[in-house]
Amino acid sequence: MKSLFNDENGFVVSAELILVATIVVLGLIVGLAEVRQAITE
Repeated sequence: MKSLFNDENGFVVSAELILVATIVVLGLIVGLAEVRQAITE
């Protein structure tokens, strides 16, 4: 893990994973909010 963190290519992969994870989490939040809204209506 330490060598991956110190490697520049590992940093790029980590940054991409963080970006994808952030998009997925935001999508889940919006999706769950829409489901909650649909259930309450």
